[in-house]
Amino acid sequence: MPIALEQVTKIFANGRVAVRDLTLEIADGELLVLVGPSGCGKSTVLRLIAGLETPTSGRIVIDGRDMTGVPPNERDLAMVFQSYALYPHKTVADNLGFGLRMRGVDRAAIASRVGAVAAALQIEPLLDLKPAQLSGGQRQRVALGRAIVREPRAFLLDEPLSNLDPQLRVDTRAELSQLHRRLRATMIHVTHDQEEAMTLGDRIAVLRDGAAEQVAPPLEMYQRPRNTFVATFVGSPKMNLFDVTAVARGRGLTISGSGFSIESEMEALSGSIDPRVPLLLGVRARDVDLVKQGYGDAIAQVTLIEPLGHEAIVRAGITSGGPDITIVVNADEVPGSGETIGLKFRRDRLHLFRADDGTSVT
Repeated sequence: MPIALEQVTKIFANGRVAVRDLTLEIADGELLVLVGPSGCGKSTVLRLIAGLETPTSGRIVIDGRDMTGVPPNERDLAMVFQSYALYPHKTVADNLGFGLRMRGVDRAAIASRVGAVAAALQIEPLLDLKPAQLSGGQRQRVALGRAIVREPRAFLLDEPLSNLDPQLRVDTRAELSQLHRRLRATMIHVTHDQEEAMTLGDRIAVLRDGAAEQVAPPLEMYQRPRNTFVATFVGSPKMNLFDVTAVARGRGLTISGSGFSIESEMEALSGSIDPRVPLLLGVRARDVDLVKQGYGDAIAQVTLIEPLGHEAIVRAGITSGGPDITIVVNADEVPGSGETIGLKFRRDRLHLFRADDGTSVT
């Protein structure tokens, strides 16, 4: 079921603008992830689609029909909340079938659908238990199951994994991805976790202050961020940004910053860069290689090492008064604290942004 928001704005009574002129199109069967910092409007967007909030202006279109003023129970959507919202006094089976009973579905049909969903989510042994007897992961499966058993045409997921411990979160994330492939239903998933967004979404919408900064498939979002906000929000560790100037040199650019200079083959930009315009050079931590001193683009001194097992995050200060930089190295390449290292930036992975408004020029 396709869902569209057309120039939607939501202003609360206290004057706070939660959503600002937002236009989004979610295709039938797509899993779109809404991601962004706290307070950016993600959950409000979900509540607007569900009908739990009414837009101040704009339209909510579901399956080609304007549903802006239609009550939630007539939208054929299922919402899964962060808090699970299970009835504590009811068994798992009763929680799963509650919505169907309220719709007057007969007992045999309820039992059949509850059994099928419980089998799919591997919660059949839990059907006679109460929510208090379940782990967080089990409660989350029940909350998902309660939504699935209704057989809605779209699912709205409001940070459903945020209460789980890290390993369970990874496992449940994989189950949710498999569930989407199996159901092929439209899903809109809200999270503040950019790693979760990257692994789950067919596309990601990065929100800031109620507006969409970029909407794109995960890999495109990572490789071609539209601005510095997206560049530093998507990807971990966040992208390094350095103040630079760029001057055309033959078929490429000479990019100069404090403590380093790079000859880049950005031929397409060489004729359009104004050397008087301040720029930001973006380099991801995994796009910097360790090299012998004198063979790279910069020399830096290690200030902090964060081991992660198979790899490590290394923080260093570029010498000659240069900026700090974060890089990721393999476990067998980890330098010592205080060691001086050579750095080389991968030329095909460089990003340039305008320093005034943060927009990409690459």
